[in-house]
Amino acid sequence: MVRGLLQVFYYLTNISIVLTDIRSHRIPNKYLGLLFVIGVADVVLNHFSIIRPVESVLLVIAIYTLLNYGTHKVLGYSAIGMGDIKYTACLQLFIVSSQVSVLNQISWLLLMSWICGGVIAVITRLVMRADPRRIAFAPAIFLAAEIVKNVQRTLGYV
Repeated sequence: MVRGLLQVFYYLTNISIVLTDIRSHRIPNKYLGLLFVIGVADVVLNHFSIIRPVESVLLVIAIYTLLNYGTHKVLGYSAIGMGDIKYTACLQLFIVSSQVSVLNQISWLLLMSWICGGVIAVITRLVMRADPRRIAFAPAIFLAAEIVKNVQRTLGYV
């Protein structure tokens, strides 16, 4: 019952984040805080050690911060917003598995996020004539997290 309720809150919060990011190119901290609390509750209910999720969240933040610094140096602007970094870190709580290495999970999440983001960027650029620097990245991050989570579930890692 509690797990089902957490899943409902998980999807409602993610839908709110994605729609807000599409509308305003911002991800409010109140939504991220709620998603973080839901993620911690999910970790506790699934009897995971808290060390792996904390490890994975910190590693996501470190990798994305380095990528953000690199894109800022190369492109002259930050391609990744702090909201996107915090959102990816929160979603990592739902992907963490005791059977797969943390670096492997993060690599897949980041790779899928960038692939999905690229596809969304091309589509919005062609269809809506959007500025490539103003494309909402939350839909790509959420889609990537769902892909990784479901692939892990299919392979029996969760």
